[in-house]
Amino acid sequence: MEVPVDEMSEEQLLALLAALQGRHGAEMGQGLQQRDERLEELQEPEAKEELEEQLEVLDIERTGSMQPAAAPAALPADKRDMWKPQGVQGIDVSSHQTSVNWQTEWNYGARFAYVKSTEALSYMNPRWSSQYTGSYKVGMIRGSYHFAIPNVSSGTRQANYFVDNGGGWSADGKTLPPLLDIEYNPYPELGNTCYSMSASKMVAWIKDFSNTIKLRTGRLPAIYTTADWWNKCTGNSTAFKNHPLHVAHYPYAGYTLNKPLLPAGWTSYDIWQYSSTGPFTGDSNVWNGSMTSLRNFAYNIGSSSSQSTNVKQDYAAPGDLNGDGRGDLLSRRTDGSLWFHPGNGSGGYTTPRKIGGGWEIFNSLIGVGDLNGDGRADLVARQTNGSLWFYAGTGTGTFKPRVRIGSSTGWTQYPEMVGTGDINGDGRADLLAKHSNGSVYFYAGTGTGNFGGRILVASGWQIYSQLVAPRDFTGDGKNDLVARKPDGTLWLMRGTAKQAAVGSLFTSAQKIGSSGWQTFSTVLGVWDNNRDRKNDLLGIGADKSLSFYAGTQLKDSSGMKPRVATGTAIWDSYSEIITPGDFNGDGKADLIGRKSNGQLWFAAGNGKGGYGARVRIGYGWHIYSTVIGVGDYNRDGKNDLVARQKDGTLWFYAGTGKVNATDHGYKRRVKIGSGGWNQFSRILGVGDVNRDGRKDLLAVRPNGSVLLYAGPGNGQHGRASTIATGWQRYSYLTAVGDYDGDGTADLVARKPDGTLWLLAGRKTNSSGWFAPERKIGSSGWNIYNRILGPGDFNADRKVDLLGTTKTGTMWRYDGTRFVNGGLLPRKSAGRL
Repeated sequence: MEVPVDEMSEEQLLALLAALQGRHGAEMGQGLQQRDERLEELQEPEAKEELEEQLEVLDIERTGSMQPAAAPAALPADKRDMWKPQGVQGIDVSSHQTSVNWQTEWNYGARFAYVKSTEALSYMNPRWSSQYTGSYKVGMIRGSYHFAIPNVSSGTRQANYFVDNGGGWSADGKTLPPLLDIEYNPYPELGNTCYSMSASKMVAWIKDFSNTIKLRTGRLPAIYTTADWWNKCTGNSTAFKNHPLHVAHYPYAGYTLNKPLLPAGWTSYDIWQYSSTGPFTGDSNVWNGSMTSLRNFAYNIGSSSSQSTNVKQDYAAPGDLNGDGRGDLLSRRTDGSLWFHPGNGSGGYTTPRKIGGGWEIFNSLIGVGDLNGDGRADLVARQTNGSLWFYAGTGTGTFKPRVRIGSSTGWTQYPEMVGTGDINGDGRADLLAKHSNGSVYFYAGTGTGNFGGRILVASGWQIYSQLVAPRDFTGDGKNDLVARKPDGTLWLMRGTAKQAAVGSLFTSAQKIGSSGWQTFSTVLGVWDNNRDRKNDLLGIGADKSLSFYAGTQLKDSSGMKPRVATGTAIWDSYSEIITPGDFNGDGKADLIGRKSNGQLWFAAGNGKGGYGARVRIGYGWHIYSTVIGVGDYNRDGKNDLVARQKDGTLWFYAGTGKVNATDHGYKRRVKIGSGGWNQFSRILGVGDVNRDGRKDLLAVRPNGSVLLYAGPGNGQHGRASTIATGWQRYSYLTAVGDYDGDGTADLVARKPDGTLWLLAGRKTNSSGWFAPERKIGSSGWNIYNRILGPGDFNADRKVDLLGTTKTGTMWRYDGTRFVNGGLLPRKSAGRL
């Protein structure tokens, strides 16, 4: 017997939806087509009378007479000449629109676009990236929408899926709020028009979705729906009247509409989808207002349906405004007042004080540093009419009277302007301005509080949702730029201090933040706020919370991240732990443990810094005093083992590259050393030390002399040569692979005082095969009875370290190659 939809589990519903996806084609968005069909039902003959009554009511409001809004007539042959309501025109598209010529749509008047991103929990529009970026490149304000299937999962899950796959928002003036498409059920198998959900459950689902979007992005989602569906399926709910409304209502063929029918709760609309057949590609929409109000909507200054404020909160990081050597913050509140937040020198701010009013006339505040060369931090502000004004700092946290700068009011063409400091190396503070088409212009500071003419220095930067000026972020004496993308990643463009020209001011972008930065309404470069001589970043949330990121100049002294626990506390049961690299051929670094009873156990690495269930792969290994991983010692593409027997003989075990029920991962042993190997206190499979392409062995005597046994590449060992002395000062040595990322094999050593040292391999033997020791751990490493070099244990292409304690706990230190994202983990810096 079939299970009713309303009794199915979430897993069953998702499985059914996946099956329907296959039936309906690559895009679940066949729902769009069925939605159109549902809307067109209102145009069938039996609905004509009701529709004409609606049109007459609308026309009474417009003309005061009982006349149709327009006489029925055939649509023009050229859909571009079709009727369009008054307002700013726009479109929405999905993967149904396989090829959109964005320049053509722009030329016909489209100025904004919504692009389908996701549906339910398993569909992502394969054309989202090209459509989202293509609309932006021609200058459109764009956003993403999610097609909801509310009965297959919670609103929270679908909201997270949406944000994680294109549904973010940033207050850059070019990004529309995330849009929830909630409407007619396109899949009959999933229930009725309302997805077989009660009105109360539907309202609760929408609330979950909305709350999660607000939490993730700082912005309430817009809602796309129809009056018919909304009133029926939510029970005329008015709970979402503060959300922007994107309403669908098509006129009867040959008619026009004065305004659309609205769902319960709303008295006006923001966007009206008035046609699915033209004049634009995809669905045709109109913004209920001017282009300026549309930009304000993108900035989150308010909307037609729910105007919350006339002025958006704004921030600027001007540098040290009061002369105490700490980076400060300015905020312009929604009432137009200007507030000074003194830096506290430890990543936060002290009590703010009001320093001005009437600043609502400005739509951009720009911290420019010392623009006039008097040694004090200044401010530049852009008025809503496009004029630019200079405020000279007094050094006390206030400003002198404003002075107009720039020769025109054309500064509104730039959605973003940032004060970069001296970016071209002439000693004067400069300005960068990003045009809406992605072009970036450089304005050289004159040292007098003004700027010279503009120079084009980059193009294609519409891919960035915000530019941030951190000054010298890398510590090389040149000012840099940080950029945020809509997906929440953070990118660094290193400054070159060269003369301004296309491609000359910055190096190629380097990712320094993987995700999550889209949650901030703005990100600021706040100079050196914590007084450690490294410039920092500040993230400001939509709730005015502050998150401080201390800068590191992309350098660290240890080459590793803070430790994290790895696995369970079982390693005390092993007398030795071997690091063979990838022993089972799955591309992930593994571990092997040897017990005192001679059993050998294999723990497959999971590529995430941990390991799977242990598997016994041998007996009788108690005859050996040590077993070492030597990598691919015989050059057959599989990693091998070398073992020293208690009688001083040396044995080679060729790896098979697989571990299973019939293969222990190694072949029968072969003797490669007749005796004498007991003279060494430590034998290491250190990799290719002498740069001949073959793996070598390193052996250390108790007196501290070090012998290199050059590997011949056939599983044997070559002649020994002494390459170092004095290594008796180390209490522990481990081979770690290429720890610093320079292409050579390195060692890590511990001294009796608990400090940790790197012995970096060299590319030539002109001054020895290993560089002088370099401290990478100040103290505390004596807590470990073993320090291991497993290779790249977390699959980030950097080798890591493992430490085990006597109690069996294992700790992992992820390698950084002495380069990091330039920022320490964030910490709360209070709230504005």
